[in-house]
Amino acid sequence: MKEKSFEASLAKALRSHGYDTPLHEDELINSKKVMNQQQYPDLPTDLDSIAKILEKGPVSSLPELPTEIEEDTVRNLAMAARQGGKISQEIRKKMDDDRKNSQK
Repeated sequence: MKEKSFEASLAKALRSHGYDTPLHEDELINSKKVMNQQQYPDLPTDLDSIAKILEKGPVSSLPELPTEIEEDTVRNLAMAARQGGKISQEIRKKMDDDRKNSQK
């Protein structure tokens, strides 16, 4: 019985913040207040209507994303993975070799 009470409380809390469909008038009023307080960026004019979007037709190609990772990023991620601990020379050599082999 406790679980249903929790679920009901959670659902009500989510609805009160606009994360679910409001079921009662007071929830609707509150969700409108929340939505009016949030600032949304303006859409580009070519996305103003469905007709304009469909007019463009299917997407034939997508932009290519960069695949290289900066050395600083790799070092930061490696440090985070070992939580700042020391790396032995043997492990460092293996990491460097693995990186070189992956870029071939």
